[in-house]
Amino acid sequence: MESPIVGSLSLRWKVLHVLENAREVQHKSMVFNIAPNPGVFSQFGVSPDQSYVPQVLQPTIVYHQAIRRLLKQRAAIRLDQVRFPYRLEVPKLKTDISFTLQARLYQPNILSLTTAFSSVPVSTSAGTLIGIQDLHDLKPVSDIVRWTIGMVETLSQDPGGQDRGYRAKPLVRLQVNVSPDRFQTEIDHYLPEYVGILIRNRGYERMQPEIVTRLLEKNAEFNVKSSDELLLIDKQGILFVSGETSPVPDRETPRRLSKVHDLTELALVFGSFLDRFRSLRSRKEPLADFLLHKISPWILNPDATLANSVTNRQMWRLFLLEFGLTEKLTVATRDLPASFEHNRPYVDLLEHEWWKRDDVGLFLSDGFAGFRGVPLVFIKDNELRKLIIADYEEARRSLTARNYKSTILLCGSSIEALLTSVVLDSNIPGLNREKLLQSFTLAALIELAQKHNIIAEKTLLLHLESLRLYRNMIHPGVQIRKSIDPDESRARIALETVNLLIRELNRWANTAAPAVNA
Repeated sequence: MESPIVGSLSLRWKVLHVLENAREVQHKSMVFNIAPNPGVFSQFGVSPDQSYVPQVLQPTIVYHQAIRRLLKQRAAIRLDQVRFPYRLEVPKLKTDISFTLQARLYQPNILSLTTAFSSVPVSTSAGTLIGIQDLHDLKPVSDIVRWTIGMVETLSQDPGGQDRGYRAKPLVRLQVNVSPDRFQTEIDHYLPEYVGILIRNRGYERMQPEIVTRLLEKNAEFNVKSSDELLLIDKQGILFVSGETSPVPDRETPRRLSKVHDLTELALVFGSFLDRFRSLRSRKEPLADFLLHKISPWILNPDATLANSVTNRQMWRLFLLEFGLTEKLTVATRDLPASFEHNRPYVDLLEHEWWKRDDVGLFLSDGFAGFRGVPLVFIKDNELRKLIIADYEEARRSLTARNYKSTILLCGSSIEALLTSVVLDSNIPGLNREKLLQSFTLAALIELAQKHNIIAEKTLLLHLESLRLYRNMIHPGVQIRKSIDPDESRARIALETVNLLIRELNRWANTAAPAVNA
């Protein structure tokens, strides 16, 4: 027969979902205002510049209107509140609760939601407390979570019809009606029940004593400062039990528990990022490498990263173990190409307030390219600039992967966009953007650049002409007719030709451009 647990209960979850659209959600929409959220890291004394800073997605009034409409249409629930906290009836809890939700987005596509229930009186059993930790089962809150994920996916009021999955890690806070002088006796007597609640083991009465002992041992350091609190952390979640408190409001405990739960969030996010690092790197190498360099110190050198608090360090070391982050990092970085180490020196140069940038991916790609010796500040057309960076980075990856034909074709595309941009900036009479993009071939652009002294170096002109001929490999008949072999040497020459052209155009932009424009 289970003993009743009498007191009050509050619940929080960290919800993790990887967005299907991998685009960078940087600008506000109808449903969310977006701003950097460096406080996730600064609360631990860690500089945001050295951290994987997320964006906070602040729900707009349109978001709340959409939730009210969805609750009415799909769950027959009338919601009176127009913003958080919502007052909702949760049938499984058999009571009304006050509910809040906070959303954070870790670039490019890892969404974390923090959902919280207010403290409610309880007189229940351990078995019931085990059952209510599954957020998926707690309607209508689980519906709101799914709809919020859908609205982040679509950036609209429509959450879509897809049932999006998510992971949820709970924090259970119990305040039991036991005086401080009897708290330790209560804990000792009912310890298997509390461990059962934490690891969600309904058969806790038959649980091996070693399980309880191991959990206590790994959490021992968190329970030495107070005799009327119990904090247990496990990969399944967090349980905090306390006794009766004084009439003075307790402000420190909620802040402390929030920090513990935020460490859970970081462990979940880091693990998810590492699981997908290789895939992200194949598409967005600078962004993937940059973010990995932000995460790595937390895993490889946690004592230095969390130097301000012994307790935070101890908790984080436990999370590293529970979520296997050291092993995940090893797997993610095994046998990476030389470009990974080549990118390392650029991280420190680019990190100052990187998290305030509107377009993180473009900023990093542009910055990495610039520090490699191919600065693109002279490109004023933002659309062309994005195209140049994307093609240049993909050409580098293609060369590493020995895809030589792709390397050459992408270098030709980069050069065509580069020349289009500078010719457009030269204000040559009779030429406009539309005409250049639709009517001018690479050969015509090279001729214009030479005629107007944009390119003066004859060796570079010869390289450009050779690359133009290589680029004709896009036409199968030409490849057969000319017998052009897209080998490694030609691919390397093509990439170096792009680098030479960028340097030449930088020189032109800094000297001759004003005269041309005049």
